[in-house]
This record gives sequence, C-alpha cells and structure tokens, in this order.
Amino acid sequence: KFTNPFVAKFINPFVAMISVAENATVSILVVEILSAAKLSVWKLLVITVVADIYESVLAPTPILEVIIQDMVGMYNHFNFTEQEIDIEFTTYNKASPIKYKFKIIEVRPVVPEQNGKGIKYKLTGITEEAFKSSNIQDFPFMRQNFEASDAVANIVEKILESKKPLFLEKTKGLHTFGKSKINPFKAIDDIRKVSISTQYDGSAFVFYENNRGFHFKSLEKIIEESKKNIGDKIF
Repeated sequence: KFTNPFVAKFINPFVAMISVAENATVSILVVEILSAAKLSVWKLLVITVVADIYESVLAPTPILEVIIQDMVGMYNHFNFTEQEIDIEFTTYNKASPIKYKFKIIEVRPVVPEQNGKGIKYKLTGITEEAFKSSNIQDFPFMRQNFEASDAVANIVEKILESKKPLFLEKTKGLHTFGKSKINPFKAIDDIRKVSISTQYDGSAFVFYENNRGFHFKSLEKIIEESKKNIGDKIF
C-alpha cells in the first residue's frame, strides 16, 4: 500500500492546479502507451481528461492516475494492463520537460457518459521498480555487515536493476540484514529505520523517487538542500 499526499493535478487542456504549496501553469505534452511488445504506440493526449501524479517522501515511488474519455471503443479492444505509459509535461515557461514512465496495473471503474457517447475509466500506473519489487517476495538479502546506504544502493542497482540516478546520504555504522521472504522496497524501509547520518544528529531517513531519481536521505539533509533550491519550480 502506498501512502501518497497529493502533489500535482494536471487538467487537460493545459490548465492545472499544481502543488499544495504553489500555483503554476502546467502544459501536458505527451500521454502515450507503449505496447508490452514495444511494437506500437498509442497517443492518448486528446482523450486524457485528468492526469494525477502522487509523489511523496513517504512513498518509494510515484503513482499515476489518468482518466480517459473513450468514445472509440478502446476499452473493449485493448488490454491496458502491464502496458507502459509515458507522460511528459512542463511546469512553467521555458522549463525542460519532466518525463515519467509507468506500468499500468489497474483499469477502473467504467462509467458511461451521460450522453451515451463513450465511457470514462481510470488507468493506474506504477514505476518499473515498484512493479518489480511487488513481484519479488524473496531475495538473498545481505547477511554480512553493511553500511545502510551501501545496502540500499545494492538493492536499487542490483536487485531492482534500476538505471535511474540514485542520490545517497552516507550513513555510519555496520548492520547485518538477514531477513527472508521480504520484497526489496520493504527491505529498504527496514534499512532506513536503523540508518544514522554521518553529517547530522538525527536519524530520520526516507527513501523516495521523484523526477530526478531515487533518494535515500535524512530529513535534515532534505531540509538543508531545500533552502538552496527554493524557487526552482522543479517538481
């Protein structure tokens, strides 16, 4: 289960309420589905009504929810589950596009339009790493002594085989992680609970993903970094 405070809401065409902290204009550039065989691309921007991205330091990866207004019968002729969906948007003028890739895990509910022309339904997507983690219920968790930050890097880069950037805060102390029958994200959650910063007095670590990549940091580190980056309008 993911617990994700609301962060961004994109409403087509090209108007948005974004962030609980700041209002901005969002332009949706791309909503596309890549078939599981990676042979076909379906452009969904013109039939996308709303796209919500939920992102939080309390959750390992973002979640996407897209509401589709289907007037051509895609729902009855296309299997959305486990297809890849790309979404690309900008948050202000001249900003570089922000890109996310998700894997669709659920389609619901189907609601007929009041005029009888077409239906609406919601596509829910998670990242490739979240999908992999949910399907790995047991893996050889490290039983030798590791620094917590090294253990997290091992899981993200070797177990989940993620190519996304990983921003790690160095931790101190060696730990033995010897659990079994546990998925990678649950393992990281257990690791963060015993992590101690080499730079700050606190030990409240979080593991999360945003458009920059994965982050394993203490709250003190995040606060310090935010003081330098306030106003960059990058989400």
